[in-house]
Amino acid sequence: MNKEEPSFNKCCFCFPLRYGLLVWGNLKISVAAFFITTTSYALLSLCMMFRLFGTEEMRTRFHRDVALTSVALTFFVMDFFVNIVFIIGGYKVRLFLIPVKFCFLLKEIIYFYTKVHNKIIDSIFTVVQTYFLLLLKSEIIKLNYGRDVQLEDDTTLAKRKRNDSMAGNDTDSVESEDV
Repeated sequence: MNKEEPSFNKCCFCFPLRYGLLVWGNLKISVAAFFITTTSYALLSLCMMFRLFGTEEMRTRFHRDVALTSVALTFFVMDFFVNIVFIIGGYKVRLFLIPVKFCFLLKEIIYFYTKVHNKIIDSIFTVVQTYFLLLLKSEIIKLNYGRDVQLEDDTTLAKRKRNDSMAGNDTDSVESEDV
């Protein structure tokens, strides 16, 4: 069975693929920083409220809320650092850094799909994340394919053409002598 993977050249139908992924990564960094800030503030407020007004009956609820908020904060911090690694890999075109984001994004989709039960948010999140997952895979394939090709400046290319043309003249003269 011969299947062809989708290949994308544009991100969101307007940006070039690499720059669009970098814009998306920068946007995700700013969103993650916002959520880290608000989650940290919520955790701090929760601890202060329990310390000031907490009773023994509220202790189990407090521990549950602190645990859930800490898990969310850990997820946002991981997302922040993975996006920083992705941005560094994207700007410097380091192929070994970009698959880190690919694996994290794949695990994020699987986790979100199995844990969240709100169907509308689940559908929107899954579609958007899958789209960016395919874009990221296209960029990784493009970088793997382009890694074998080395860029040359114009002077090296001109010297190579001149050497090829000189070698071509010698072979032509040798061939004409042999015939």
